[in-house]
Amino acid sequence: MRRTAVSVAALVAMTGLPAPAHAATEALASRPFFQLPFACGTKVFTDSAGSHAGYVDKALDMYPNTDNPYSGGYSADGWEVRPAVGGTVRYLSGSTTNTMYVEHNSTWRTMYAHMKNRVKNGSKVTRSTVIGRIGSVGTGKPHLHYEQQQKVNGTWQLVKPYFNGKNRSLGSGGRQILTSHSCTHPKPTVWCRYRTEKAVNKRSWAGTKYESEGKLTKGTVYVFGYNGYRKPGSTVWRRLKSSGGADGQGPFVSGNHLKYLGGGTSCPA
Repeated sequence: MRRTAVSVAALVAMTGLPAPAHAATEALASRPFFQLPFACGTKVFTDSAGSHAGYVDKALDMYPNTDNPYSGGYSADGWEVRPAVGGTVRYLSGSTTNTMYVEHNSTWRTMYAHMKNRVKNGSKVTRSTVIGRIGSVGTGKPHLHYEQQQKVNGTWQLVKPYFNGKNRSLGSGGRQILTSHSCTHPKPTVWCRYRTEKAVNKRSWAGTKYESEGKLTKGTVYVFGYNGYRKPGSTVWRRLKSSGGADGQGPFVSGNHLKYLGGGTSCPA
């Protein structure tokens, strides 16, 4: 994608995207817990493009399942898009780029552009709902244009994007590869004691490709779910009885480093 500076007025004419307003301050405490708008575990290449001049650190172009969308043969066309958080779909009237929003509450919304096969205007959606597919409506190379917006003093303002609680904004020419943490799994119903056999990462989801939320201390007893575990590949990952995790129900720890101690009437001897 060619990277050249353009004015905001030129941006609107070139892309058909609505002109951005910018928040002087952001009330981070009120921010929903946004996740990348793709299925759990999806690798996503994101970058800032020349057409984002004037708000390059806030808007992102997204290409799933690739390390480099500019290499020959790659296309994001048709890839399923899901909302970063649940809410209500609102189309932008008269848009030439199929721009739509998901309004999450009265002060936060996310924007999605260039999609095809969109859900209907006014649809109620959850994080697992497919709201459309990546297309090239109003642009050249198929990709998803994505923004997070906050209402400040009655006006929607473009803010820096956060995913899984972390600032993922980029500067001019910036690129990054992220993993979608848009994951959920039923919470365990049986909780038992385990001792850590080594210092071990607690991760936002079950697998080493997911973000660490810190480490548990070696030789310490913690409470983990006996059921409700995940098993990607050959390793069992158990949910820690704690706050955190991609779905807010606790992070996961590899069972390879846990020794079962039992405890409690529901835990097997």
